[in-house]
Amino acid sequence: MISRSLDLSFEAVGGRTVFDRKRYRWPQSVGRMFAGPHPGSGSVIVQNAGASIHPGDVIEQRVHVGSGAYVQVLGQGAMLVTGKPGCAAANESTVLRLRGDGRLIHCPEPRILTRHAHLVQLTDVEIGDGFAVVADAFVLHPELTADDVGSISSTVRLRCVEGQEPLMVDAQLLDSSLWPRSLRAFGTVYVLGSSATVPSLSDVDGVHMVVTELPNGVGHAVRMAAEEGGALRTALDRTVRLVR
Repeated sequence: MISRSLDLSFEAVGGRTVFDRKRYRWPQSVGRMFAGPHPGSGSVIVQNAGASIHPGDVIEQRVHVGSGAYVQVLGQGAMLVTGKPGCAAANESTVLRLRGDGRLIHCPEPRILTRHAHLVQLTDVEIGDGFAVVADAFVLHPELTADDVGSISSTVRLRCVEGQEPLMVDAQLLDSSLWPRSLRAFGTVYVLGSSATVPSLSDVDGVHMVVTELPNGVGHAVRMAAEEGGALRTALDRTVRLVR
């Protein structure tokens, strides 16, 4: 049995989305469900007492959304990724599993990369006839320079069912050899599902944005690069709000 840091399951009961399972361990915690953005939907905030990820951490998470359920799972704010010279990478893996026409908005907090920090992220999405909006973002700490930057690697894979070959693999990497100079905040909003569409997006000052079509008709990715984290967060929030 896998001891997950976070294991949430949601089902539709009587036209409402409710918890079917809620398991977590310190430093994470999950409170009650709030009303979501649409009738019958729910909204949950995942909190982290430490607000940080440390070298060698192994974080495994799962979110299951049953047919007819609609939920958004949000982070509480920004998350520091700490490091030191020669340290091990932290690893974070997340499984987002949607059944039937289940719908999910998954927006964890942006990761803030500090000096010599290394983070490897893997997000697996399984989707049926529903749709998912998945945000993936990181920011370089203002004091970080090309001499002490570590690395962050983030991969998102999408399947229709568990065990199937991925229909889409999207990977991002930043390390000292790819120092972005003037740009310090990066994000992608994945809009996934055969019926998923992206509305016209308005510009956000200080943010470069582009929409790309993902392979095999699985959806779109809204890619962003910004000069600082505040502008990126504004663009992320606005994009998710328009899409949902």
